[in-house]
Amino acid sequence: AVRLCLLRASSSRGALTHYVDANKGEFKLVAAAANPAVVIHAVEPLPEEGATFQAVHGANPNVTLHRIAAGPADDTLTINVSRRRDSSSLLPISGLQSETFPGTEKAGALDVPVRRLDDVLADAALPRPALVKLDVQGFELEALKGMTALLQRVDYVYAEVSFKELYSGQPLAHEIIRWLDEHDFPFACVNTITSSASGEPVQADILFARRG
Repeated sequence: AVRLCLLRASSSRGALTHYVDANKGEFKLVAAAANPAVVIHAVEPLPEEGATFQAVHGANPNVTLHRIAAGPADDTLTINVSRRRDSSSLLPISGLQSETFPGTEKAGALDVPVRRLDDVLADAALPRPALVKLDVQGFELEALKGMTALLQRVDYVYAEVSFKELYSGQPLAHEIIRWLDEHDFPFACVNTITSSASGEPVQADILFARRG
């Protein structure tokens, strides 16, 4: 049986919401509404989305925006910009992606800085319990490889995973689940499942909790 869960944005004790791929910061609004003292580090490589995020959340001293993409090594990579910009990815957008989610085909490309989050957040104070929310359109495993030290300082990982190759070369759900389990974050529960028009599961948001 698949365990379903309702994810709280934060606990009453306060939490880090490290939101990889911030876009406009909708998750941040939920987290802040649940707990105004929540500390948030957000990552967004697209300039327009970063500017929007900053305009909406910039006055909050508990929110820090890092205008980078998360990856396994410091680099400059080309992001494939989708017509629906929250579907942009450092991986090529596949035909299955645009077929399953019309309007998400590639509309352009942009070079963006990529950084290891272990380095970016090395000196950041991370209140516990801490959560990493990961939504990077197929680049999840590469982002995770750059935050192995960070994972030792957090309690939960909440990640979007795919059962189909929506981005060329992306690791699928079972690979993400196995990697996180090997790094002491076993599968805890499924929060949402996205299906195709035919009813076939395509993506899911999964919560992983630190072992023990």
